[in-house]
Amino acid sequence: MARRIPSLDGLRAVSITLVMIYHVTGFGLWSPLGNLGVRVFFVISGFLITGLLLEETARLGRIDLIEFYKRRALRIFPPFYVYLLCIGLLGASGVLFLNRGDLVEAACYVINYFPGREQSVYVRHIWSLAIEEQFYILWPGLLRFGGRKLAFQIAAAFLVAAPALRLIYWVFVPGYHDVMDRRFETVADALATGCLLAGFQDWLRERPRYNAFLLSKWFWLVPPMPYLAYVFLGDHPRLFYTFAITIANVGIALCIDRWVRYPDGLIGTVLNSPPLRWVGLLSYSIYLWQQPFLDAERNAIYNRFPLNLCLAAAFSVGSYFLVERPVQKLRARERGRVRMTA
Repeated sequence: MARRIPSLDGLRAVSITLVMIYHVTGFGLWSPLGNLGVRVFFVISGFLITGLLLEETARLGRIDLIEFYKRRALRIFPPFYVYLLCIGLLGASGVLFLNRGDLVEAACYVINYFPGREQSVYVRHIWSLAIEEQFYILWPGLLRFGGRKLAFQIAAAFLVAAPALRLIYWVFVPGYHDVMDRRFETVADALATGCLLAGFQDWLRERPRYNAFLLSKWFWLVPPMPYLAYVFLGDHPRLFYTFAITIANVGIALCIDRWVRYPDGLIGTVLNSPPLRWVGLLSYSIYLWQQPFLDAERNAIYNRFPLNLCLAAAFSVGSYFLVERPVQKLRARERGRVRMTA
């Protein structure tokens, strides 16, 4: 985007930091951080993609699905498949051990429907990217052909349906316990929360009490709310899957709206500072490449601190400058040609 939304890169930096802390520690009070970090990514994704689609609709009167998928493919596929290619070559040469089906399930973005314990650590994190791709397939088409009203009604319905499905799977379908935190239908309420936040931005902007709350001292009860919900309800699955995750989604959405709408104060300054914005720009490559190195359960030399952090940083930066940036420049040139033709 030529115009970047305030605070989003900083919030991405916070998200990837939470994921990395979890992978380095992996136990105790730190354990909720990984899931919360990924959940922040989901809410941001729903918010950002919906905002872009609504903006395109307002500008052009419709959503150009072909152009949307071209943009997403150029943004997502090159770093992802370069990562898979590297992992596959290392697996074929015997340097890494991959389980049967790892690469195919990951490459087809269906890995989230297979138990994580059956996958090698090098592809286990791709479940969240599969969720994102499934969202990209479904949501733009729903907005395009179903219209705004129907799309947001379905998104709102998911806020109820996903917790209900999680509870049903937990109580009545024990075979789904290993995948119920990874299946699209049980995770999509996080994305739907971001979609609804983007859809109702104008309406929220006109609510004086809501805006006063965002700027009040009472708002500071919100940021710790997702973590506390995970900690206090995490040992009670029925409450966790119905209430804690919903509380986390709403709390994350409120935080996003607060610092996007009012990117001021100490927190806003930090989120929009160059270091955090830089980490946010790198967050996709970091998410791909941190997994082989930041594994608290392995004792290989490349998993030992501080070498593991150095290697994760080096490969992430390499992926960004050697893969992401060249493709971004290609996208920019293509957009320029399209505008000149138009």
